[in-house]
Amino acid sequence: MRRAASLSLVRSLSHGHGLGYKLIPFGHRDSGDPASVRRPCAYDGAMAGDEQSAGPAGRRPRPLRSDAVANRERVLEAAVVAMKREGPSVPLATIAREANVGVGTLYRGYATREALFEALEIKALTKVRDLTESIVERESLTGIEAIREFLVRTVDHGSQLFLPYHGAPWIESDELAELGRGVRANISTLLHRGVVDGTIRDDIAPRDVIIFGSLMAQPLPSVRDWDVAARRQIDLYLRAIRP
Repeated sequence: MRRAASLSLVRSLSHGHGLGYKLIPFGHRDSGDPASVRRPCAYDGAMAGDEQSAGPAGRRPRPLRSDAVANRERVLEAAVVAMKREGPSVPLATIAREANVGVGTLYRGYATREALFEALEIKALTKVRDLTESIVERESLTGIEAIREFLVRTVDHGSQLFLPYHGAPWIESDELAELGRGVRANISTLLHRGVVDGTIRDDIAPRDVIIFGSLMAQPLPSVRDWDVAARRQIDLYLRAIRP
């Protein structure tokens, strides 16, 4: 489960696309969920405070209320825990219950299972992009030191980088594509730094680092002391990419 989940990150970062998922439309009966779910309407935001208010014509929508933002964040956190435990087909009612929100609140934030999956991926890729940007800014690091920092931090934040299984069909997302391009560009910068300072071979591509980092981010259940084991694998990997 975890190993397959990490491959979702690889595909998004390597190809700059969103994920492919099995689409469960709004209102579709989901195992463990209510038999029917009311479709969203223009009154949902005003009634529940969980949607952006359209406001008068010509004005920008009002931002989400703080409690609505908190609800969405709790849903994402609960989804990660529940999907790790039961897989990506875990009933949405289970996620809502563990997030301590109503099923209706979950659907107002994420109208389909696909939307929830995409939100999880956006959250994960945003964290990876921000991480790589912060490392690029540390110009005192050599190329190989910078790549090691990225890989070690990926292990440290592995539980936050969980992504759901990908299935069919492809889902295109401009936001995911842009995040993926940003991550690849940052890693490319670090690799180029290593080539220039002589610490990294010139035939290593960003995709090589992304694949390895994705694998290290998801602990093997049969390996004790994963942090120690992962750091050993990282050091072995770094030896392999030196000139």
